[in-house]
Amino acid sequence: LLNWYLASDMPGRAYRLLRDTPMPEIAPVFYAEALLEFVRNGPGKKARRKLLDATTAYPLVAAFLFRADELVNVVEMTAYPSHAYKPGTIEDVMVWHNLLYGAWLSVEGALDWAARCGRERQFADVIEAAPWSANEEFERLGLGGDDDEPLGPAPGSSLRMI
Repeated sequence: LLNWYLASDMPGRAYRLLRDTPMPEIAPVFYAEALLEFVRNGPGKKARRKLLDATTAYPLVAAFLFRADELVNVVEMTAYPSHAYKPGTIEDVMVWHNLLYGAWLSVEGALDWAARCGRERQFADVIEAAPWSANEEFERLGLGGDDDEPLGPAPGSSLRMI
């Protein structure tokens, strides 16, 4: 609902929803908070901080949302079998991307601003390290992938993060 309010040019409703409703710590909320700050106050320090927080929490989403021109075509992302859906995989990221992209696209200048941020060293380092962090977290939780369910790009895949 939050992203729909933003995409529908209703930032006041989005703000009230965020203010008055406990929100889960998931990608759409983090990125909506950053977008809302951009809408309300422009591309200042607070908006950048919110975007960095979202990128840190969900770096692969940032890679797709703000740096898509530097990534391989979605058609080439066949390195993941369809049954390998897990948090942190490409399929997980694409679910969030599909939800968020329309809201960011609807706000003039938001994607361009976010893409500029994404090229900054602080953002780029977080995005570049994302696949390895996800793999380490899965292993720590005992959720390591089987040979037929990779947690990252398949060996020899053309998928790259930057």
